[in-house]
Amino acid sequence: MQQVRLGVIDMMLLNPANIEAIAPKLGVINIPYQFDDYAHAHRVLDTTGSEWLQAEFKKAGFQQIAYFEWGFRALSNSVRPVNVPEDVKG
Repeated sequence: MQQVRLGVIDMMLLNPANIEAIAPKLGVINIPYQFDDYAHAHRVLDTTGSEWLQAEFKKAGFQQIAYFEWGFRALSNSVRPVNVPEDVKG
């Protein structure tokens, strides 16, 4: 990210786990269970969600040109499967 800011490289693929390093508000994209399915995620991220994300990237000094699916609900643990929010209690 720093190399893009300095102009050393022109672009990057940003891992969602590191998105909050650019701007804390962008971490909202990583909230588990905020989308019902991929279609819901695309409806949000292709419209108002995209506009908001682009504005936040711009405030942080970046230009978002696209996004790619990294998956969502990618949450696991070594105790039990995670299928609903209650599964992560404790």
